[in-house]
Amino acid sequence: MIMKRLLIKLVLFAVPMLAAAQTTDTNSDDGNTVDRKFLVVETKDHVKTTYMLSDKPQVTFEGNNLHIVSEKADATYNLLDVLNFTYETQSVTGVSELREEPATIDYNNGELVVSGLKANNAVSIYAMDGKLVQQQTASRGGTFRLSLSSLPQGVYIVKVGNITYKIMKR
Repeated sequence: MIMKRLLIKLVLFAVPMLAAAQTTDTNSDDGNTVDRKFLVVETKDHVKTTYMLSDKPQVTFEGNNLHIVSEKADATYNLLDVLNFTYETQSVTGVSELREEPATIDYNNGELVVSGLKANNAVSIYAMDGKLVQQQTASRGGTFRLSLSSLPQGVYIVKVGNITYKIMKR
């Protein structure tokens, strides 16, 4: 039922917003603000994540997940956790346009490297059956390294903040 509602919202909003996406920048009268169009995902814990339409976000539904891929992000949301999925126009200034980039991960030689992590953010690793297999909290921001040598080969889900990544340990 939730997936059908989101799909209906996607169809209702996608056509007019995609047509408007060709003119994403509109200067206001004062010359200091710009109107930008965003795809906005709000989760049940009222966390809003915005994706600029100029970054060309592509939305797909995969099973019970909402998957968004753009030039700057790759995110997966469980549909049961999504409260709202909309398109919005927001007036922004150069200052408010500076937005926090999501943490990114890289997996090399049995080590998970998370960049752009904020202090006290948790890095959680789940097996494909949903079982939490490892979790650590960063004591400070920046780059965080986590050894996965104790885990067997397989596919794992890594959650950092509201972003979910899928990795394969070989």
